[in-house]
Amino acid sequence: MGYRQRYRLINTQVLYEILQIDSHDSFRRNYEQGIEEALFKRKLTRNAIWTESLAVGSEEFAKRVGARIRKRMEIEILQNTDCARTWVVREQRLPYG
Repeated sequence: MGYRQRYRLINTQVLYEILQIDSHDSFRRNYEQGIEEALFKRKLTRNAIWTESLAVGSEEFAKRVGARIRKRMEIEILQNTDCARTWVVREQRLPYG
């Protein structure tokens, strides 16, 4: 992915299949072009699905990850409102007051 290593787990084989990319080099070129385009167009805002979620993926993946971390924290597993095929695992949002 990017140059900096962060805490993440990505199934690159599935990612490449979804993006219809055949190699890591193709992905890296596409990724770098996307970053350059975002900088050029000044699209510098964070996307909440990626910055506020513990996991993003299929329903099966979200439920599997959720089951593993449910014992350590309160979580919710939700279908993404922007893309029906995508599910997110995030910390449960508790009401204030």
